[in-house]
Amino acid sequence: MGSVRKSVAKKMSRQLPALQKFTSHNILQLVFICILLFFASHYNFNFSLTEESSGSSELAPKEGKSKMGAIFAALHGSFGRADTKAVQVKNDNRGNTYSNVSYWAGKRSASDEKKMKQLNYVTRFGKIAQTEMNKYGIPASIILAQGILESNAGQSSLAEQNNNHFGIKCFARNCKKGHCSNYTDDSHKDFFRAYASPWESYRAHSIMIVNNQYRKLLKYGTRDYKNWAYGLKNLGYATDDHYAESLIRTIEDLDLHSFDR
Repeated sequence: MGSVRKSVAKKMSRQLPALQKFTSHNILQLVFICILLFFASHYNFNFSLTEESSGSSELAPKEGKSKMGAIFAALHGSFGRADTKAVQVKNDNRGNTYSNVSYWAGKRSASDEKKMKQLNYVTRFGKIAQTEMNKYGIPASIILAQGILESNAGQSSLAEQNNNHFGIKCFARNCKKGHCSNYTDDSHKDFFRAYASPWESYRAHSIMIVNNQYRKLLKYGTRDYKNWAYGLKNLGYATDDHYAESLIRTIEDLDLHSFDR
């Protein structure tokens, strides 16, 4: 055993100078390798498969890929060119409707898209609502909120095809061509007025309010949108049990009461 130990020690003594020489010439490389091992222990290099609606798969990098990708790019002499673009789903097959809209780009939620459409509607019809308020005494906030709810922010079939933004029905027994059309609502026999422009719909709404049972609400003035909302519901404007709350929530979410001044 003693002779074996002496033989091993003798070999190690001959190799030690070579190891020291290698270490002294490659110290920077060894330090760099240690740094890479440190980062590798703190970041996740796993990739997850994301299914596209077409059925094909792509690699989607998880968090941490961009930092480590830059490090590896530097090793290959291409620092700063690491691909850090996120994979986007190309075909989102969900319906692009007012009540159920969602886009991958920007990760905007359905509620964000819904509010954006509502704000676009307000921008388009805010001045008209104020004109009607000044002429007939109906709060502009109530007019806009009803228009948003009744017309799907201007995107319902009734609004797009009939320019009818308030769900105004036709009760005439004899109508000229183009005066109204049938849409399914509470009954398959419901006929709704058709207008040449959205403005005509707004004016018809104002006239209907002041010439029917809703005229009682004029006593609340133009700055009491809450009593207007509950009054419209109690007087039968809509069958929705939460119509008043929906009007109030829409007004407050979009700051529509600022139009009442």
